[in-house]
Amino acid sequence: MEFEPVTTTALRATFRGRKERPYFHSVSVSVWEVYAVSADKLPSIRVATPVGQAPALPKALHLPFRKVGALPVSIYWRSMRRKRYAKRGSFQVEGRVAGQAAGYVTPTLAVE
Repeated sequence: MEFEPVTTTALRATFRGRKERPYFHSVSVSVWEVYAVSADKLPSIRVATPVGQAPALPKALHLPFRKVGALPVSIYWRSMRRKRYAKRGSFQVEGRVAGQAAGYVTPTLAVE
């Protein structure tokens, strides 16, 4: 069986116990599984920044998905030390794309 793709930015489950006299019946969830489809590929990106200025890294990337086209997906960047962009040159920083097990996006950052 196959279903149409569903896109969302968040999931929430709300559980309420039932009140009975001065107590509430408890609620528990033993398993809650959510699955995601990986993007067809992770893009390569290049970012430039002036010497001494922290690079403006994107908060999301548009990733290609076979059945629904390109969708914006949040990306979480590892922190960078100031000395990395304090002088001319280039370096890489890793970013984890939400819901993607394919690894990190590692753009080349050019300090100009």
